[in-house]
Amino acid sequence: MSIVPEIKMLTVAVVGLAASLAGNALQGHLYLQQRDALTEARTTLTHSAEATDLAQRAANSCSASITALGTAAAVQAGLATQAREFANKLAGKHAAAADKILSTPPAVPGNDCASAQARVSDMLAARKKGGD
Repeated sequence: MSIVPEIKMLTVAVVGLAASLAGNALQGHLYLQQRDALTEARTTLTHSAEATDLAQRAANSCSASITALGTAAAVQAGLATQAREFANKLAGKHAAAADKILSTPPAVPGNDCASAQARVSDMLAARKKGGD
C-alpha cells in the first residue's frame, strides 16, 4: 500500500472538515444576526405600542377636556344671558328713576343747588323707610 492515497484521503477529509467548519461558522454568524435583528424588531414593536397607547390616552384626555369645556361654555352662556336680562331690567328701573327725576320740577325754583339738596334729602329719607 502506498501512502499517497491515504494522504489524498486525509487531505480531502481535512478540506471537507475545514469547509464544514466554515459553513457552520457562517451559519452561526447568520443565526446571530437574525436573532439580533429579531430582538431589535421586538423592542421597536414594544416601544411603538407604548407610544401608540400614550398617544391614544392623550387624545382621549384631550377629547374629555374639550367636552368639559363645551359644557362649561354652555353654563357660562346661560349665566351670561341671565346677567344680561337682570342688567336690562335694572337699567330700565334706573332709566325710569332718571326720567322721573328729570321730569320733576325743581323743589326750589331758581336755585338748582337747594333743589338738589332737597332731592337728596328726600331720597335718603325714602331709603331709611325701606324704599328704593
